[in-house]
Amino acid sequence: MDRGLLAQRHALRDVTITAEGRPVLAAVFPGHVGLLDDLLFAALSRADIETLADILGRARDHMRQTPPRSAAPRRRKKADPAG
Repeated sequence: MDRGLLAQRHALRDVTITAEGRPVLAAVFPGHVGLLDDLLFAALSRADIETLADILGRARDHMRQTPPRSAAPRRRKKADPAG
């Protein structure tokens, strides 16, 4: 059911909350948005927040291009017949 709360961009995992979704998120996570505002965003200017979003976006993109080591197939060690 698409209520227009999320916007999907290029990749399936690249999803953002729409303006319509923000109030729903605030209702679903009572206090969480306020806590983030008080503890994280209150000390930052709008320019700081935009810079942080840019940095985190680049870090996310880099991590998506470089899968974690745990995602790479590994060869199994042969069992030691001596036990």
